[in-house]
Amino acid sequence: MFSNRYSNTRDWPDIFYQSGEPFLRKQMLEEEIRKNRRAEDITRMDLLRKRFDFRRGSYTDYFLQAVMALKQYDSPSGRHADAGRLFDDLMQYTDDLCVRERPVSEALEKEWENLAAVWIESCLASKNYTSGPFGLGRLSEEKIARKIAYDIDFVTRILPMAADMQEEYLPLRECMVRVYCRTLRNGNLHWMEYEDSIG
Repeated sequence: MFSNRYSNTRDWPDIFYQSGEPFLRKQMLEEEIRKNRRAEDITRMDLLRKRFDFRRGSYTDYFLQAVMALKQYDSPSGRHADAGRLFDDLMQYTDDLCVRERPVSEALEKEWENLAAVWIESCLASKNYTSGPFGLGRLSEEKIARKIAYDIDFVTRILPMAADMQEEYLPLRECMVRVYCRTLRNGNLHWMEYEDSIG
C-alpha cells in the first residue's frame, strides 16, 4: 500500500499520505513547503510534528503508541485496571491522537488514515497476531479480519464508552473503518459482518 518514492508533484498530497516512512514524509513536506508555502501544508507539518518526535535521530509515533496503549486495556491486566487510571490514560491518549480537535480538518483525517494503514499492515505482517492459539498455524482470512475489526471497535468505541467519549472518537473510527475496508480483501463485507455480530 505504501510508496517510498516521491517523483510526481501532481500526486500531492496523496503521495505524502501513501508513504509509511516518517522521515521521508517529513522530507517531502519540507520540500513542498519550500516550493509553494501553502497554508494546508503548514497544517500538515504541525500534525506531523504532533504525531512524530524526530528530535533524537529516530522517531516516536505518538499516534500509534496511543492506539497500542489503549488496546492494552483489552488484556487481562487492563480489564482489572483502576477506573481512575483508566480515565487519566484515556484522556492522555485522546489528546495524543488529537481526537478532541474540532473541527476535524481534512489533514487530520488523512493523518488518521495513514495511522490506520500503518497499524493494519503491522497486524497483517505479524506472525503473533495472525497465528492461532500457542502460535500454531495461521488464522483464516475471516478470523484475522474479525480480530482487526474488533481491535478498531475496542479502541474507537468500546473503551471510549467508559468515559462517555464514543461520539468524540467517531471521526477517528470512521477513518479507521475506511482504511480497513479498502485494505483487507472483502473488507466491506467483513466489516458489515462484524457490525451485524455486535448488534
